[in-house]
Amino acid sequence: MVTTMIKIISIAFLLIVSLHAQSDVTIKNIKFEKPIVGKKISQKVLSNHVTLLYIWSASKDRAKGADAVTFGGRTFFRREATYASMATDDFKYLKKEYEKTNKKGLMIIAAHAKFRNSSVTDLEMALTIPHDTPFPVYTKSINSVYSDVRAPYAYVFDVGGKAVYQGRSLRLGIKTAKKLLKDYQKKIGPNVTAKFFKSEFKSILQGKRLGIIHKKISKAVEKAQGEKKEEANVILTKLEYLFEMDKELLDAGKLYDPKTYVTEGAKLAEKWRGYEKGDELASAISSFKKSKSFKRSLKAHKIYKQALKSYISIKAPANSRVSFDDKTFRKKNRKNIAQLTKLCLLISKKYDDTLFAIWANDVLKQINK
Repeated sequence: MVTTMIKIISIAFLLIVSLHAQSDVTIKNIKFEKPIVGKKISQKVLSNHVTLLYIWSASKDRAKGADAVTFGGRTFFRREATYASMATDDFKYLKKEYEKTNKKGLMIIAAHAKFRNSSVTDLEMALTIPHDTPFPVYTKSINSVYSDVRAPYAYVFDVGGKAVYQGRSLRLGIKTAKKLLKDYQKKIGPNVTAKFFKSEFKSILQGKRLGIIHKKISKAVEKAQGEKKEEANVILTKLEYLFEMDKELLDAGKLYDPKTYVTEGAKLAEKWRGYEKGDELASAISSFKKSKSFKRSLKAHKIYKQALKSYISIKAPANSRVSFDDKTFRKKNRKNIAQLTKLCLLISKKYDDTLFAIWANDVLKQINK
């Protein structure tokens, strides 16, 4: 979407409206509802990563005041911009940052904020998000600490889940997250710096040969003494915890995308080859690939992707709402809606035991209400 940007403001002003942290806010204070895009990630996993949360809105209301400060690294007022158009721009910016930082361990997630007096349909919400968004996007977040947050907004949580930044600048949020990530990677854990196992720790940060390193550190724990033994124990605990986080993140995607689960699972098993649990994972992935459940999920996922393509290809004609309740909207999108209905009915009836059936039934309710 193209947005109109009218008045340039100073960096100093952006900093004033953007920078403030609340030490009493944690990732556990924020509850997430179902994901629109991507897989659901547990708070346990998020609490053990540097995490950036982007609060956005699909509202067609015009942005006002501090809300009108763009997120994507520029310093402009966008008084003619709607919250929805701002969100589309910001998702594009976040995608670029995600591609740079995800492999380094930064978690990026987004959640929709529904304003009190605005009416936003589920379809409007979905169509605001670029179809190639690679990180999880949730329909709603509930903040038990602050309930008056207006989009756009950003939180950055450290490893441990404590908010170290919250404000209206996504650019400053990303900058804060990168610094946290860099600082954390220098250490094995809180206040423990690698001294005796520097090369092994370098491999851990790079995510290489973790199963082999686990085996090596396990032997060091048995033989080493004093400070070296203490460091070996810390690294071993860290490795075992990393595996649990990797495994939980992998399992989160099993129901959403079985093909990717198998592909990524094989890579993860190879990374942890030599560690007992890594070898068990390799065996489990191999068995799952041969199962009827996998083949069934694969077929359901294929139909789901076709249905999703129909869903996001729906257009909003002039002077009508992006809603299945609108007669003009339905008329202009007759073919797409018919195709979408057909595919959703197929998923709902033939693959009713899969997660995709939940999505299909929800879409059918939107169409038929």
